[in-house]
Amino acid sequence: MMLKLRRSLLCALSLSLPLALLGCAHTAEEAAEGSTTQPARPAWMPAPLTSMAYSSRIGIMTVLDNEITHVNAGTAGIGNSTTTMKANFDLPGYVSESLRKGLLANTPYQPVPVRPSARLVRDKLIWQKSWNPGKQRFDNDWQKEFDAILKQNQLKMLIIVSSPVEDDGIVGTNQDIVGSGYYSRSFFGKKQTAVFSTIHFYRIAGQPGKLLQPITAPEERLYADLPNFPFPAPEPLPPGPISNAVNTAVKNMIDQKVGAFIPFMK
Repeated sequence: MMLKLRRSLLCALSLSLPLALLGCAHTAEEAAEGSTTQPARPAWMPAPLTSMAYSSRIGIMTVLDNEITHVNAGTAGIGNSTTTMKANFDLPGYVSESLRKGLLANTPYQPVPVRPSARLVRDKLIWQKSWNPGKQRFDNDWQKEFDAILKQNQLKMLIIVSSPVEDDGIVGTNQDIVGSGYYSRSFFGKKQTAVFSTIHFYRIAGQPGKLLQPITAPEERLYADLPNFPFPAPEPLPPGPISNAVNTAVKNMIDQKVGAFIPFMK
């Protein structure tokens, strides 16, 4: 909730800026100039995973629909619309492979694919709400399920890739976004189009399994511009250059999110 409020406040100050600037893309403070010591670990970055041995098994569970979503934002909720379309590439597979390659290239751990349970697939948009920060545990049924997954697959950590519903971060639209796709908006004659993704990587580790914080890195982006994209945005995407542009932009967004996440694993 705090992340959404922060994003909304930033966007309120940036309504005239391109959508690429409306995602929460902050950078960690640099070390003091001229310092000869190792730069301090950024405050947002979790402590190193020193308890995980070399070649520890890390499960990758992708709970995503193979869909591209078009979100159109109006004003005060008027003109809002959301349309989902079947992706013409394997979006869940692309996310899993991007994360697997990132882990292999940048960590000493062994990524292992894990099939999601029917319950996780059914409740992919709400399971995160079962985490109780005060008690540091999930609701009983979810806790038992995650503990069993970790134990049965001999995992030190389970990474669940999921797309929660988020506010679009723009004041006055009253619009939510979820998944990955393209976003369009017209405001006082100014037309904006962008690609977006709400994909996050949730780390569950230990026995009993705990949801590790933070979830989102400061470098992670919510939007990226789609230059020279037709307006109004087409539905469905016609085959050819327009569809290819969206697919490429979505893949680039996924790779950017993976790159922002990997430091959490070091």
